[in-house]
Amino acid sequence: MKSVEITAQMLRFSNELADLRKLISDQADEIKELKKFKEKLEKTHSVPANISPMVRHLETSQAEKLFWVCTPIQHAVIQLILAGFSNQEIADRLDTSLASIKTRFRHLCGRLSIKGREDLKTNYKPIFDAADAEEYKTSARIIKSWAEKYGKLTFKQAKSKDPYHKDICETHYRGVTMT
Repeated sequence: MKSVEITAQMLRFSNELADLRKLISDQADEIKELKKFKEKLEKTHSVPANISPMVRHLETSQAEKLFWVCTPIQHAVIQLILAGFSNQEIADRLDTSLASIKTRFRHLCGRLSIKGREDLKTNYKPIFDAADAEEYKTSARIIKSWAEKYGKLTFKQAKSKDPYHKDICETHYRGVTMT
């Protein structure tokens, strides 16, 4: 290779290197600007501590279909959660263990395609609130105001005072009633 060709090639590489340095510098400036913008957004649009930014939003039609196929016990758990009951309060009301309620809720989350209580409130409270009382009673086999009327009863009190106790607390397996 001739010295003229080598010099020309070195000059070309030098120009390309200068272009790359300029590009890297420009990108570094853009990154700095984006970081400043992100900090500004975080200051002005902070998320309250009690609201998860990861709430999953379902299509209303999909959520309605999933909501109406729930069993009476699942509707009871939904109502108790929407009424603000803790897992322990739900376990006490349904005369079961805390672990059992957590498992029921995990299965309910799977059935409803949600991740937790916030997803339940976001996606299903509007459906619950909009449901006609008669339609709800027919489909869920418990009344829409069940948690308000019977949620605070103990399990023992519910046996005699809650007309929906049987639908909620009894399981039928192969024709045999289990409590």
